[in-house]
Amino acid sequence: MSEVQVMSLENDEGVWVYDMKPTLDNLQNAVNGMIEMVPVMPGVAMWVNEEGLMRESTMNVYASLLASVARFSATTIMGKALLTGIDEQGEVIGLTDDQVEHLKGVCGIEEL
Repeated sequence: MSEVQVMSLENDEGVWVYDMKPTLDNLQNAVNGMIEMVPVMPGVAMWVNEEGLMRESTMNVYASLLASVARFSATTIMGKALLTGIDEQGEVIGLTDDQVEHLKGVCGIEEL
């Protein structure tokens, strides 16, 4: 399995783009626990810790904004979040540069 481009959303460390192998272990490590997928837009998935609310994690402003826009209602995401591409079969793929730029725009981020 090759590395793909992903975007990390964290309050304390900000937003950044990097390459990683999209394995279950790596996704879980990225969000510090068991994962839950939140659809953000066609071809983009947000991976969050499914126990974020129970762990009393800090609200993730960027992830909450993206989830709220995608669901057309207020959504609170707690803790770290990871954005990846996703294909028609539900397989994790890399984000394209265009997707990264669009997501940055939705979050109000000019530079990473």
